[in-house]
Amino acid sequence: MIAAATLTGRDAILGFMNEELAKLDMQQEISAISEHGDFATVYVASRSTSEDGLEQIVNWADLFQFSPGTNTICGHVSLSA
Repeated sequence: MIAAATLTGRDAILGFMNEELAKLDMQQEISAISEHGDFATVYVASRSTSEDGLEQIVNWADLFQFSPGTNTICGHVSLSA
């Protein structure tokens, strides 16, 4: 399990992705993407195997806010269920 964390800046995010997510044996599938103004939401299903061998499915949504008129992400929130 990955502990919750607040990451600030490109280097911190890339470091997290390279170090933590690479350790996970999971498959992720995007089920839908919605857009509204400067916001986009990506709905994802993640499948992995728990330590006791059971399949785990986690659904979540990543909400991205973009700087107006650009493709630059200025905010991100991830919610899981």
